[in-house]
Amino acid sequence: MTWSLTESILGTTAGSAATGEFGTAVDLNGNYLAVTAKEDAAGVGTVFLFKYSAGSWNPSAPVASQTHGGAAGDDFGATVAMSGDNL
Repeated sequence: MTWSLTESILGTTAGSAATGEFGTAVDLNGNYLAVTAKEDAAGVGTVFLFKYSAGSWNPSAPVASQTHGGAAGDDFGATVAMSGDNL
């Protein structure tokens, strides 16, 4: 089997202001991809969700630490795991 690059997913692809922390952790579950940015410019973590459809990875709404009661420096996004419909 030969693999070839067909698409790149960058922090800017997700519409984020992610720093070099984009891609801290990733998980693939079927047609869904979760990519974390442990710390963005404000120091908070975010999980970016993508769905593979029509030959492309399409971004969904991100899950931000602040949205769920988190704060800067809480390491939200240091790891990620998906199981079924759960993140």
